Amino acid sequence: MRKGEAALEALKAALDPLADGIAGGRVVRNPESELPASESERWVLSIRDGTTGEPEVSLSPPAYEYEHEAALALTLVKIGADDADALFSALVESIAGLIDADPTLGGAVDWARLGTLDTDEVDQELLAGFKAAILPLTLTYTTTSPLG
Repeated sequence: MRKGEAALEALKAALDPLADGIAGGRVVRNPESELPASESERWVLSIRDGTTGEPEVSLSPPAYEYEHEAALALTLVKIGADDADALFSALVESIAGLIDADPTLGGAVDWARLGTLDTDEVDQELLAGFKAAILPLTLTYTTTSPLG
């Protein structure tokens, strides 16, 4: 398995406990839709694979250090829910806590680093009735394969 793929799988495994800890949601990777799929579902955390970018190359022996730019898209239903802001904040804090608790994702990466919360990229008209944001995430890892 490519190191980049292993890093994304490890990221999903690290974030899966969110669904157990905060009821009414799920963690998915590259879903067809980033919206809750049923009336009982309050939130979805979507892992977007992103891009590996160009690696830093070291020779003798060849090694490729990637700063893989992935993203976490968080969407939750706010219609009729007075607690939407509190739930959103709890989810963001839990995501940061899970990444901070194991920034190597069980050894799959050298380092995982969250960026700043971005609500500007969210189409407010398309997501009326939802609260949403993008959390950029950098996965730094080194591999012997130029394919990441």
